[in-house]
Amino acid sequence: GVNNVRSDVNRAIWRIFRAHGVKIPVPQQETRMLEARGARGYPGGAVPVILGITAGTGQEVDVWIAELADLGLRAVLIREPDLSAEDLDAAVAGAPIDGGLIAATAGRIADLRGRIPVLVAALVLFALGSLVTTLDPDAYYGLASDFNKGTASYGMLTHTHRFSKDTELVSKLRYAEYTRDQRATLWNFGTAAQQPGGQAVSLDTLSSATVLTRGQQLKKQDMQTVTAQSDLSTKFKTAGYEHTLQTGVDFAHEKKQVFGQISAAQGGTVPPRPNTTLGTPFDGASIDENLRSYRETSAYTSKAYGGYVQDMVQVAPMWKVLLGLRYDHLQGDYSTYAVPTTALTPATTTGYQMKISEVSKRGAVLFQPTEQWSFHLMGATSFNTSGDAYSLSAANQSIPPEQSVNVELGAKWDSADGKLSVRASAFRNTKLHERNTDPLITNLVTLSGKRHAAGLDVDIVGKITPEWEVFGNFTWMPVSKIDISSANSGEVQGSRPSLSPRYSGSLWTAYQVLPQVRLGAGLNARSGQTPIRNPAGIVAPKFVTADVMAEYTVVPEQLSFKLYVSNVANKLYADQLYASFYVPGTGRVTSLTGTYKF
Repeated sequence: GVNNVRSDVNRAIWRIFRAHGVKIPVPQQETRMLEARGARGYPGGAVPVILGITAGTGQEVDVWIAELADLGLRAVLIREPDLSAEDLDAAVAGAPIDGGLIAATAGRIADLRGRIPVLVAALVLFALGSLVTTLDPDAYYGLASDFNKGTASYGMLTHTHRFSKDTELVSKLRYAEYTRDQRATLWNFGTAAQQPGGQAVSLDTLSSATVLTRGQQLKKQDMQTVTAQSDLSTKFKTAGYEHTLQTGVDFAHEKKQVFGQISAAQGGTVPPRPNTTLGTPFDGASIDENLRSYRETSAYTSKAYGGYVQDMVQVAPMWKVLLGLRYDHLQGDYSTYAVPTTALTPATTTGYQMKISEVSKRGAVLFQPTEQWSFHLMGATSFNTSGDAYSLSAANQSIPPEQSVNVELGAKWDSADGKLSVRASAFRNTKLHERNTDPLITNLVTLSGKRHAAGLDVDIVGKITPEWEVFGNFTWMPVSKIDISSANSGEVQGSRPSLSPRYSGSLWTAYQVLPQVRLGAGLNARSGQTPIRNPAGIVAPKFVTADVMAEYTVVPEQLSFKLYVSNVANKLYADQLYASFYVPGTGRVTSLTGTYKF
């Protein structure tokens, strides 16, 4: 689809990354450790996040707090069944809060276009009778002994054999090992019996003496991968036609092990986690994490191999045709190891297996009437397996992959000096045979769904003048629809899918104002969108963030300093969206780097 013809843009992105000191880690395909606003002092990047949830009946505003340490953040869940639009109007009038939060109420969902970001501030103000001051959003209630450790070790061999100036074979062999060990706090309000006066927590009883319990969120995983790949590229002419041929084979062997804590009933040691109070964040409490012991709870092993061939043929002076074919075979084995709750034996092993053999196709027609202009029409198929999360179950182990068809019509313009490129394309992406859960048999997964999206994509990259460079991209997706679905809530048939903003984009520009001084600024924007699975009434608002940069060269081509400020306005926005919480975008980060070349 929109990513099939984008080599120039990819190279431009790489240049931006290199210019700003961004380093790309080796792909791990294991786990994500999200750190949002970690610069504000949260151990491991833990961040308080606020959102509303719908709840049952009742006249009282109940508040639950749970730290989603699995994603390095805390989520404050708020239930308010009876708050009216008038109450929100009154709250907005004096609420000094600037931010974006996702909220929903069971009784009434008030205006989502401006008042929601101040809802929590207003609710806290209502409770000031028992709180001396409002809570610091940077307050940390985890343990000082919490940590999230990870390692990555790898090695790679590369060999290039050039048969001629037009033909070469590149082979790569890579081995990698990854580990992750997370010991995090999952905190919540204590029960009524634990609270002052034996009263359940509410906005009326909330105070600095409110007791918080500290649960745990543990993640311990290892992974090993072996990959091998050989790619042959060549150019030749036959029957009067010029060919640019690429072909290759690849192999991957992946192993992943997941470990669980041995409970006290099973003979392990589980250090008790002390409680704390709302008024004593950063209390320094800790436990000895070395006392814990683990056992293997599941394992995933897969072997995959594939091959491809792609040929670009010059069929006429201004016309080229591209044809490509790829074959993939994958076998994945997933095992779980269950033990009794009071012993480590006997262990019960349950195994699941997945076998995939798929062919993907791509084709394109390219028209280049001049050196500066080119046009293309292309289409491609792809697939997505059930085991992409390194786990299988009885419900999905026998389900064939989902299928997708992507079509793109586009144009590209290059400046006469080749230093500026503009590209625009119209795309339509269709997912066929989408996985759905049977509405009558909830443990039965079927390939019964379908959805599609269509829109426009525009990119600009390069130098407008020798001193002025610009990089930008913009995507407009007015059409995004679930065509077929068995769901009776959330992503229902006929609705717009979740995580599909109508527009998104970024623009960066820099100017050499003096021989030694370069200044830059950029914008990043995204329209409103719904979280995954379209929870009712929840929409993440649109946002725009800005970055600025100043670079000073002390010695040309040798010594320079760069000051970079991202999210300069410290905008609070929802970056990654889930069904019941969100990961906020990174706040303002100021960095000063120096580069010395020798």
